[in-house]
Amino acid sequence: MQKACIVGYGAIGPMHAHAVKKASHGTLAAVCDINRARADKGAKQYHCRALYSFEDALCDPEIGVIHICTPHYLHVDMACRALAAGKHVVMEKPVAVTRDDLTRLIEAEASAKTKLCIMLQNRRAASIEALHTAIEAEDNAGRLLGVSGIIIWDRDEAYYAQDAWRGHWATEGGSLLCNQAIHIIDLMHVFGGTPKRLRANISTKWLEGVIETEDTADALIEFESGVRGVFFGANTAPTSSPFMLEVAYENVRFRYADQNLYKITKDRCCEQLASDFISVGGKAVWGSGHQFVIEDFYRYLENDGGSCITLQSALPSSKSLLAMYQSAKSGGEWVNISL
Repeated sequence: MQKACIVGYGAIGPMHAHAVKKASHGTLAAVCDINRARADKGAKQYHCRALYSFEDALCDPEIGVIHICTPHYLHVDMACRALAAGKHVVMEKPVAVTRDDLTRLIEAEASAKTKLCIMLQNRRAASIEALHTAIEAEDNAGRLLGVSGIIIWDRDEAYYAQDAWRGHWATEGGSLLCNQAIHIIDLMHVFGGTPKRLRANISTKWLEGVIETEDTADALIEFESGVRGVFFGANTAPTSSPFMLEVAYENVRFRYADQNLYKITKDRCCEQLASDFISVGGKAVWGSGHQFVIEDFYRYLENDGGSCITLQSALPSSKSLLAMYQSAKSGGEWVNISL
């Protein structure tokens, strides 16, 4: 049985705590936050210990798994230190907000004796798993032409006022792309393959003067196979909607929209293949994959099957994310991506 500590009990920490509590091979030993009220709240809810410093979690021999649910700029440093301390790590997105940090994490993970799991929970949505199955079963799809991703959410001034780290380059590392859109960007790479180069633009249309970072972005991705990826995202809408992903082949398109998966043929015949509405837990626009990712990781650690979303599997989308910011800040120039 793996004993866990949730480090950071703000917006996403409680979801990790809930998932660990339900995991068949995990139990919650502690909640850690420098905000004592938050740590105490989690400890009281889950009848575990409250810790108030990351060092206490690292030094605790009872804790085998550390969940990093802290602000973005702390992710890599905490993950590297936890791995060096012999802890398994579940790490929230984004993987890294600078190239140097990403390099540090790659090196730390390579030399660690413990395991690192990246929380890209939308990979485990029922409809996304059904999409893999549908693609494998389709015998008349033809050549893959492209992948498209759209995310339209609401992130207002009150959202950024919740925590001082949000909306600043130095601490959040970006907003729309690295905080909300990274999941759809990741899925575009899961189905599109290895990225070759891209160009992107970012802007702040709704909260200009309120946040430093972007609330709107678009990108064109060229994959090594010749497949084209098209992305658009905005945090400027009055409401948040589930993301849209389309995987287009010569003879058929698969579209995930409003938590439903559709198959659309050339004669425009549309068939619903799967739905995520029956999934439990999480917000509708977040998906419910946290539980599945954490359950599988703990089973993996206990040699009872399971799986781990590895850093290696997250590198294509992580490097593309950094390239999008690089391209946008250079006026939308093409940026080559090397894995």
